[in-house]
Amino acid sequence: MTQLAVLGALVDELLESITDTPTNLSKGVKEAVPGRDSHNYRGATKSHPRREQILRTLRNREWARTNPFNVYSWLDGLDEKFRVYGQDFLANALYDQRRKIEEIRPQWAPEILHFILELSERSPTTLTHGDIALAREIPSDPAPNLRWEDLRLEDPLLRDEIVWQNVSFSDESTDGEEESRGSVYSTEGPDKVQNYSRGDNPYTRPEDFEVKTNDQKGLREVIDSQFWRSLNTHLIRPEVPEKKIMTELQAAREVLFLYSGYPTSLFQVTKYEDKATVDVSDIYSLNHISQGTFFSLLRSFAKQASAVLSLRLWVACSQTAPLMQVFQLFIQDKLLELDTYLSQIQQRLIDPVEDVVVSLIGIKQESIPLLRPLIYLAEIITKFNNDPHGHSFRCLEMLYDKTCISQINGDSALYTFHGNLFFKCLQIYIRPIRSWIEEGELRNGDADFFVSEAASDISLPLLWESRFKIRKMPDGTLYAPRFLNPAAGRIFNTGKSIVVLKHLHKFDIIQSTTGHDEPKLDFNIVCNQPIFHLAPFSELFDMAFDAWVRSKHRHAASILKKTLFSSCGLHTSLDALSHIYFLANGSIGTELTSFIFENLETSKASWIDKFALVEHAQSTFGSISTVSSERLGISLLPLTQGSEDTGKDCLSIKALSTLTIHYPLSWPIQIVVRPATIISYQRIFTFLLQVRRSSYFLSRQPIRVDSLDHISRSDERLPYFSLRMRLLWFTQTLYHYLTCLVLEPCSQKMQADLKMAEDVDMMIEVHSTYIKKCIDQALLCSKLDLIHANVLKVLELGIKLEKMRQRKIAVSRTDTSRNESEIDYMSLDPGHVIPEIHCHDHGTVRQPRNLELCGSDEKIRPASSVHETASSPDESSLVDKPYALQLRHLEKEFHHLVNFVSRGLKGAARAVGSEDARLWDILGEMLECGLTG
Repeated sequence: MTQLAVLGALVDELLESITDTPTNLSKGVKEAVPGRDSHNYRGATKSHPRREQILRTLRNREWARTNPFNVYSWLDGLDEKFRVYGQDFLANALYDQRRKIEEIRPQWAPEILHFILELSERSPTTLTHGDIALAREIPSDPAPNLRWEDLRLEDPLLRDEIVWQNVSFSDESTDGEEESRGSVYSTEGPDKVQNYSRGDNPYTRPEDFEVKTNDQKGLREVIDSQFWRSLNTHLIRPEVPEKKIMTELQAAREVLFLYSGYPTSLFQVTKYEDKATVDVSDIYSLNHISQGTFFSLLRSFAKQASAVLSLRLWVACSQTAPLMQVFQLFIQDKLLELDTYLSQIQQRLIDPVEDVVVSLIGIKQESIPLLRPLIYLAEIITKFNNDPHGHSFRCLEMLYDKTCISQINGDSALYTFHGNLFFKCLQIYIRPIRSWIEEGELRNGDADFFVSEAASDISLPLLWESRFKIRKMPDGTLYAPRFLNPAAGRIFNTGKSIVVLKHLHKFDIIQSTTGHDEPKLDFNIVCNQPIFHLAPFSELFDMAFDAWVRSKHRHAASILKKTLFSSCGLHTSLDALSHIYFLANGSIGTELTSFIFENLETSKASWIDKFALVEHAQSTFGSISTVSSERLGISLLPLTQGSEDTGKDCLSIKALSTLTIHYPLSWPIQIVVRPATIISYQRIFTFLLQVRRSSYFLSRQPIRVDSLDHISRSDERLPYFSLRMRLLWFTQTLYHYLTCLVLEPCSQKMQADLKMAEDVDMMIEVHSTYIKKCIDQALLCSKLDLIHANVLKVLELGIKLEKMRQRKIAVSRTDTSRNESEIDYMSLDPGHVIPEIHCHDHGTVRQPRNLELCGSDEKIRPASSVHETASSPDESSLVDKPYALQLRHLEKEFHHLVNFVSRGLKGAARAVGSEDARLWDILGEMLECGLTG
């Protein structure tokens, strides 16, 4: 039969086996297809409708459909897969079969293998040793089969079924693990070792291993030793509750309800006072979203809702501070906007006008512009509540910081939101500031303002200094927001200026010109100008707020300054102080000091007549127009009691420190010239008096050479005149330095700086700096105490020199009078004995008591009286020495003291290096040049 007939017979057989329908086979099928039973084809006349299509396809096919290279590559991959899965016995069996096929090399080997591969299904997990044993003859094993019963007898661990269970260390099982839990090994019979699963092994009954014993203690030890019987809770996977499926629309509704503050099933809200915490319920899920993604999205909603619900709880609480009330009202408005927007979303989802896609992510993105500002406000409220010493202005301070941070981050929407809220709250905070700098009043109960008033009554001179104080924190910082620190001083001074003007009855001038040039504090005006687009918010606010404060401060300060100069006579008072304490008018100063020095010399046991001194000072300064002489007064401190000490104190320049001048100032002037500075004026006045005293003592009497020739030798006259000239030079140089180089330039600079001062505080600072500078440059500062003491010693040398001269004149005249008396006695009575009076060259004399000699110019006391009243301990040691030796000693002491002062001033100038030190160096050079000249 032909190939076509055979092919047709095979197709008929294939169709019949597949469809169970007899086909019309040709008569010669039995002969063409050997091995077919003839009864199967008897009477088969029906033909299958697909037969011709299959035959036509087979006849038109010229090449084999199977590619042998693909088949062999498939088998190689299957071999590798077996080994990866640990089924090496399958890989080895496949290798053996392939080797046998390669030895036979049948014609249709690729097609047969391809067909087998197509029929295979999960070969690595379904094939076992038994399948391989059925496919090939397993050689007989002469060794005896291993039985489970034998193993259990040897090892009791194998008796427990849990030993052979697989342990899973993962959270969730996979399909591969479920498949791997099946049997791994198999045997031919039940008595052989078949696999590690518990279902295929024959177990003996537990009763076979029971041991009857009464040893309960030993039984307990055995049970405790069997650690494998204890249940390991770490390996037990908790039972996962069944998830409830919900739609995304239901989830969206729960989210919107949560934002609105309504109870929900998807979220759990915990409230505590003014704080809310939102947790996600884990019993719900969505079909089209994985559980992890769904929970992550819900947690983000819960975090945002925690902030919103905390704000809702906080706005429900009552606030007492005005600033917090405004802040609370602003948050309420923003929550109302959020509720309106959420209602619109709900309406869009419930009653859609057009097709709407329900999306939780979409709702989250839509609500972010409204939720982000509220979240930041919730952070501010949380920080404010957690601050144990929180004040309402702390909230304003945190808003300022948030505004600056938003601008730095480039978030324009958040920057605008925080900026508007900040300026709205600022308008409330500056209400007490406005009342203070416009009316000079402090509101009762305003605990957030940084200015406080003293509880007790304060005198008018202390009105500026002590009545009002700036409140401070416990750590010393200003009791106000940090951004007000630069302007706090001006705010404080402006209010005090208004208070002073009220006491001076000048407040009506302020009221008539208030509010004309006041700049506005608004976010759009301050920050939204195009030219300031890139400027930092902190600088913009500082500029705007400083301009607002300056508009108030400049006006009040200028009116008060003008009032002090014109109505209160500040310039007149300062000029009067200069004439009285600094002796600016030389002739009037000489007239006053001469009167004081004469009274000092004529006093004995009592101090000078202070009433006469006051009258003389008032008459003397009465000729100066700027001095109100009726205010002038002088007080004196008592000297040391005792006749000897009293005489010494009167002659010493230290006695001048007991004289104090009083010149009361009006209370507005005392605001600038504080009473504490009058002490410095008095110290300078005393120092000037001391310099004048030494100069007056050296030059009060003209020295006649002819009268001195007969009482002094030439070796005594030259040292005296040299030392006297040097002492006069020292006093004149020092007085010139104090008046021309220190007091006059400082006074002129002070007058100019007062005119340039902006407010009273600056005027006070100018005057305090002026008087301090005068004290430092006049050698009265604490750094120059030693140098000042040596300067006073030099001034004392002039008084010592004149006292030595007086003693020398008194002794010389006493000797002359004694000689004349002796001649008279000898001429009258040659036998008369003269009282014993010793006269020595060194000038010591002993004479009768009550002897007084009067000269033409002055009254000469007895030498003993002079010694008692005018000598110090150092002088007493020189009294017994010759007059020339005393002069040389004073000259040596003068050079030593002046050298010390000069070098000390130059050294101090180099050490300090300031403007004051420059004048010290100049004075040191002047003194040094005078010594060497």
